[in-house]
This record gives sequence, C-alpha cells and structure tokens, in this order.
Amino acid sequence: MPYKLVESKVFKNILKKILKQFPRSADDIQFKIQNLKASLPGDRCTLYSPNDMRKARLELKKYKKATRLMTLLVVLILIIAVFPVGDVLLSPLEKRFPSPGHLPDNVDGIILLGGAERVQQSFLWQKVELNKSSERFFEFLRLVKKYPHAQHVFTSGSGDIAFQNYKGAQVAKMLFKEQGLDTSKIIFESQSRNTYENAVFTRRLIEPKSGENWVLITSAAHMPRSMGVFSPGLWI
Repeated sequence: MPYKLVESKVFKNILKKILKQFPRSADDIQFKIQNLKASLPGDRCTLYSPNDMRKARLELKKYKKATRLMTLLVVLILIIAVFPVGDVLLSPLEKRFPSPGHLPDNVDGIILLGGAERVQQSFLWQKVELNKSSERFFEFLRLVKKYPHAQHVFTSGSGDIAFQNYKGAQVAKMLFKEQGLDTSKIIFESQSRNTYENAVFTRRLIEPKSGENWVLITSAAHMPRSMGVFSPGLWI
C-alpha cells in the first residue's frame, strides 16, 4: 500500500529525520510518520510514496553538494581578493630569466617592448600615463645613455581592436621627448598588437644580422614569452 508523507510547516525537518535512517518498506515509512505526527499535534500532513521519498533524498543530496560548492567558491574568491595570490603565481615566471649582472661592452641594439603605457588615458589627459610595468622604461633610458651608438628600438602598437588610432609608440615618443632623448635616433614600430608581432615587425624594420648582440627589455613576468618569440629561428 503506497503511503505519502507530507508537507506542513515542519516538512523539511520531518523529511530530514526520516532520511537519516531511510526505511526499507512502506510500512516502516508509515510507522515513522505516525510517530512524528504524534509529536507534532495540530500539523496536517499529506502522504507521499517511497519513490517520492527517494527523489526527495536525491534532491537533498544535490542541494548539499551545491551548498558545499558555493561555500568553496566564496572561500576561494576571498582568498584571491585578500591574499597576494597573483604575485605568488607570477613568481616562477619572474625567476625564470634573471636580470643579467653584466652586459657586453659591445651592444648592437636595444629593444624595448611596450605594454607599460596607458594609451587611452595618456591621450585623454595629454600626459604620459604608465602602469605598474613602468620599470622597463627606466631601464631603457639607462641603457640608451650607456650605449649611445647602438640601435634603439621601441615596439608597440595597440592590442585594443576598438582603439587602433591610439598607439603605444606615440606615448613612448612623448615620454622620451620629456626625458630629453633625441627621438629621431629611435626606431618606433607602431603596428604590432601582441608580443609575436613585436618580434616579426621589428625584425622587418631593422633586419638584424647573425652574431649581433641585442638587448631585450620587458617586465620579468613577460620575459619567458618574449624570449620565446624573439628566438634565433624567428628573430635572426
């Protein structure tokens, strides 16, 4: 004989208690329900079949799994927001290519990869705006003074498809002029949209030769990708 359990104000509590020790027969269900009803005078109950009970149990399990998953996601978001997780993840990349302690006396060229300039903001305010990767500009300025006879190259266009009229090379030229450099002696590549195109388009401009010494400047975390595209097979 099928029995049905019911939904009252305390249905969820009743269901949980029954499911903790799920009965094997409909008679057991009736017995447990009657005992629970006796402890809840005045509540009206509607009976459900054992199949409905099994479905309810599955739904309860799904709900618990979803709750645990949501809790885990919230905890992960809080960890990422509060702790410097990004810095920890970037650390292996930054240590992969340590900064050289000494450069050769003869350097044929110096290439600065863009990415430190805030292009749209610079044009909006008519003032050079840089991001947290600005150290690459300072290193370029230092090496330009140390190797005045080398070729000096800046390569960066715009990675934003919607704003191709504003180029990183234009911002760099503004900065170099402010710092007193002769920009006519600097080669500017302004069509590249990514690191791969930085290498390809710069190579077309300067046509480097085998045996030359070139210095590549970029941020530490960006260096592994840069070294990959400026490899001998692609670069020379």
